Amino acid sequence: MEQLLTVRQVAQALGKSEPTVRRLAAKFGWLGARKVGGTWGFPKQRVEELLASSPPSTPSLEERILALERRYMRAQSAVMRTMNPTDAQWDEWTAAEDALKAAQAEDK
Repeated sequence: MEQLLTVRQVAQALGKSEPTVRRLAAKFGWLGARKVGGTWGFPKQRVEELLASSPPSTPSLEERILALERRYMRAQSAVMRTMNPTDAQWDEWTAAEDALKAAQAEDK
């Protein structure tokens, strides 16, 4: 029997987001994906072949900064939406802001 990987496993292995993996599977049948019990399953062998054929890419500094900006905006929005933000929400906002500033300083 063929071993199948979940969307989460494929996303982690390929460095993609889960929604992107689902979208590619639904739209193009990416990597031989098929629905199993309402969720997508990916043949492990096809994923391993893809990983072997192309080295993993590291995001450019510009891509990292864009991702950190999105993280910062989500954290800021979560704090601003509530009347009494939790310590965890404040901590996430602060951590996102610090990471963004560090990446922007690296860009200069």
